[in-house]
Amino acid sequence: MLKSLILLVFALILSVLPQFSDAQDSGGYRLPTFQEFLIIAPKQVRPNQVYEVHVTLNRYYYSNMVVTALLSQDGNQYAYGSVPFTDVGTKFIQLLVPVTVRPGGVHKLIVEGLVQNTVSTATAPSNMTRATIYDSYLPIFHNETLVVFNPKYVSIFVVTDRPAYVVPSSVLFRIVAVTPDLKPAPGSMTIYIQDSKGRFVRRWIQKQLNFGMYQGGFDIEYPVSVGQWAFVIDAFGYRYNHSFEVRFWWQRSFEMNVTVPQFLYDSEWGIMGMLYGEHVSGEPGYGIGNVTLKVLNKDGSLVPGQISKDLGYMYSTKSFTFSLVEIKAMFGDVVNKDLLILGTLYDYYYLESLTGTGITHVYKDGITLSILGRQVRTFKPGVPFNVQVAIKRSDGTMYNGFYNRQVVVTVSAEGSSSGTPNKPEDKQIIPDDNILDYQVNPDISDRVIRINVNHPESGQSVEIRCYRYYSANNHFLALTLSTQEPKTESYMTFTV
Repeated sequence: MLKSLILLVFALILSVLPQFSDAQDSGGYRLPTFQEFLIIAPKQVRPNQVYEVHVTLNRYYYSNMVVTALLSQDGNQYAYGSVPFTDVGTKFIQLLVPVTVRPGGVHKLIVEGLVQNTVSTATAPSNMTRATIYDSYLPIFHNETLVVFNPKYVSIFVVTDRPAYVVPSSVLFRIVAVTPDLKPAPGSMTIYIQDSKGRFVRRWIQKQLNFGMYQGGFDIEYPVSVGQWAFVIDAFGYRYNHSFEVRFWWQRSFEMNVTVPQFLYDSEWGIMGMLYGEHVSGEPGYGIGNVTLKVLNKDGSLVPGQISKDLGYMYSTKSFTFSLVEIKAMFGDVVNKDLLILGTLYDYYYLESLTGTGITHVYKDGITLSILGRQVRTFKPGVPFNVQVAIKRSDGTMYNGFYNRQVVVTVSAEGSSSGTPNKPEDKQIIPDDNILDYQVNPDISDRVIRINVNHPESGQSVEIRCYRYYSANNHFLALTLSTQEPKTESYMTFTV
């Protein structure tokens, strides 16, 4: 009888515990592992940082418990903190990282859970030292994690009066140092100026920051190596870099300008432009002029071929022309491409040549249609609504032509039982404001309405799709405005 009772209790215990197969699939059982604690801490450590470790206890088995955290470098502790626990919950430990910590070695975060090794109900004070805690407590868990030590704990910004400098010139700079909470960082620094070949050409030793700021300047004189120069700043145990550019610059003897229209239609006769040359003294340039036309694709690549014209003698200005006939004969269709015009002047006074450039984009002339509003909309059955379509030229400007001002509007509706009837084509004249305002009168049974607006001459067309507004009880409310031109300080009439 006793043996049967023992087997029954053992069977009940097995029936309550969760069953897991072991790793070797031996058919045995193992207890599930419950998470006893959770530790969350930053992966990176910086000097002069308040490092916070968040500790969460999910299960509490002991009357008195202390969780400690410390940061160490090659086994040497440099920050420590502890917090007592009297119940489950989350608490945090703050560790102040000293400024004297230097990079190198292995940095670790060590977190331990300790309980008293005597039968005492006193709560451990939070200001206990590590040695005192280890004398009175025994460890119940221990965790070590590698952390990354970043020696940069102050941000330094270098601001120069220009991004690039020519030789000779003066460089004015300002250095601003702030802490992570954007407070001015006090201290000293050593500033170096490094040229493009990596040589230090200037140095300021132990310059003090005044409320986190220092400003100064230096001159760049010949001889010099042009390229990317840099500020190299040694401060707060870290080396900062900021680059700027130094380049040569020679003033030209004269300037050359090519004036051409910004765009051109493919239906026009051609392109006309003007060359303009002027000495830097303000006197007109004079000499032999030459102009060359090339074509650029959309991706900026050059189309094979070019057209060159000698303009002969020019004094200050000279006009030129290229017809679209000769352009198309050389390059073919140039719609949606760029015409690159290179104008060259060989100046008789300075005996030098200078080239200027101009670019003209070629548009396909014609009419385009644009929907005002959404292409997909909703409508309410039996309630008229309006759609607007703008008619414009290819470049987006208003169409002012007298001819080809007719569009054809086709409305097709899909109903629940009426099939797909098409209403007759409606021919509309483009208004003076180039906005077609068309009213659609939906039927009670319409579910989908398609409005197609077509310009027969250009072949352009747009389509607006409208879907029936859903109503559970099939009732709709419409709001219309009777006042065509509302004005301030006057009434507007609405009809529901």
